[in-house]
Amino acid sequence: MNNYQWWILLVLGLLTYILSCFGFYQYFLQSGEPYYLSDILYFSLLLFRMEWALDSSPIPIALDISRFLAPVTVASAFLKAAFVLLEKKINMLKLRSYRNHIVICGMGRMGSEIAENLIANNFKVVIIDSNKSSADFPKSSIGITGDASNIETLKIARISESETCILCNESNELNIEVANRCNELISLSKKPEDSKTIKILVHMSEINLKKILNQHPLFLINTNRANLDLFNIYEKAARKLTNLFPPDRYCRVFDLSDSPAEVLVIGLNQMSEPMLLQLGQISHYGNLKKTIVHISDQNVTMKNEKILSFHPNLNQTLDLRFYDQSIRETIYGNYLDDFKNLGAVYIFLENVSESITVPIAIRKKIEKNIPIIVCMSDGEGLSEILSTSAELLEKNIHFFHLIKETCKKEEMLDGALDFLAKAIHENYIQNEQNKGVDIKKFDFADKWEDLAESYRDANRCQADHIFVKFRTLGYDTNQLPEKIEISEERLLILAKMEHHRWMSEKFLSGWTYAPGAKNSLLKTSPLLTDWESLSEAEQKKDIDTIIALNDYIKYFR
Repeated sequence: MNNYQWWILLVLGLLTYILSCFGFYQYFLQSGEPYYLSDILYFSLLLFRMEWALDSSPIPIALDISRFLAPVTVASAFLKAAFVLLEKKINMLKLRSYRNHIVICGMGRMGSEIAENLIANNFKVVIIDSNKSSADFPKSSIGITGDASNIETLKIARISESETCILCNESNELNIEVANRCNELISLSKKPEDSKTIKILVHMSEINLKKILNQHPLFLINTNRANLDLFNIYEKAARKLTNLFPPDRYCRVFDLSDSPAEVLVIGLNQMSEPMLLQLGQISHYGNLKKTIVHISDQNVTMKNEKILSFHPNLNQTLDLRFYDQSIRETIYGNYLDDFKNLGAVYIFLENVSESITVPIAIRKKIEKNIPIIVCMSDGEGLSEILSTSAELLEKNIHFFHLIKETCKKEEMLDGALDFLAKAIHENYIQNEQNKGVDIKKFDFADKWEDLAESYRDANRCQADHIFVKFRTLGYDTNQLPEKIEISEERLLILAKMEHHRWMSEKFLSGWTYAPGAKNSLLKTSPLLTDWESLSEAEQKKDIDTIIALNDYIKYFR
């Protein structure tokens, strides 16, 4: 039963009342009986109580119709209310038997997309939202109208028996509060059968806040029952976009003589900030030159200062060039004529109509083989239509709906983006064990699920750059041979690329160069220097990383 049915009943009741008032008016006119307006209003109300106050006839047709419609409307409303209450009672009874279900806290755009996708994949889904009624929740889910930060509400949702809890309220503060409550409730559960670990995924819309919170004990130390992880859909989108449309696929950056790769980013906001960080981590190519990123937006100088205040080392990983200009200037500006080795155009505009007009206009100014990718957070239906438009695809214009593409079951529960990062971590642990190293002495966990987010991010950076390395060798990951032969010349270039990538990862994590011993507390390292200054032992580590590329071919088959 949906909310619109209540509106239908309300409109029907109002029309019935108006019709009955008109009918009584006609009745008193033709009968000649004295009457007042209050009589008409009162007698019309009595119809809804199924009381008939008239004895004489004839009865006007309007009144005859309304005296039957009134009790039908009342009965329909009663039956609907009874059905809603019964459905709620049945759902609560069903919920008592739920085990290994998914709990979603917050049914905004993200929560709705996650719920619909999980339901389509036959998961049992329970949704908590204080601003939704039972009619608002998707079919095949159990909805609870309540405050997710209330322990009693979480008990009703049977958090302690769930498999995963996804916190995606629009408020970061509320998500953290609910995460605390979930952790408390799960930790207090002492039942013998409750030995499994429950995953709690907490969305943070601000990547800088996510970075700070990752150092908090709540997310650093997992209990034997609860495993709390922060996630950000904009980071997921950036990783997915650079995998689908990597700049080095569309420009020449494989030889030392090649010009620097160039990328155009239109719009500097919450969506594009993670893209800049992702480009800073993976844009290290065979030409060994810093990638140029052109960024166009209004008030870009002020926005740039804010981003660099959080990521002061971003300039060390990318050659950033800012253009403070309007949308019109972005489209028709002469700067578009100066690109020499453009690999991709990424558009992050919050206005839906501009997200459509800008890429079409930009297409006329740059070569057709260079993809234009439009990332949209609104207009899901529109972006779905545009993403399949033959005319736009023929122009190499692609629409990427951020929420729809990042909230799939594969990304949320299966960690599809992390398949290679997990393999890198497992291979490292296995290699160390083969050497006889006691991994218990490491300051990180051997299992991916227990690994601190900083170590996971390090593995993700290395994994995402493996795609770049394969392309540098002339292979896309869908056409890899059984084994790749790497020449001495290429081996050296790839090793230098790996060192550049590693330095960028460290720079963006706040590390700086300092001579002497590595200092994890101060985040300083003597290895954050050029390749030629490294010892042979350190250079060999990067060379070994390249030789090990063949170990990862099997993960793409």
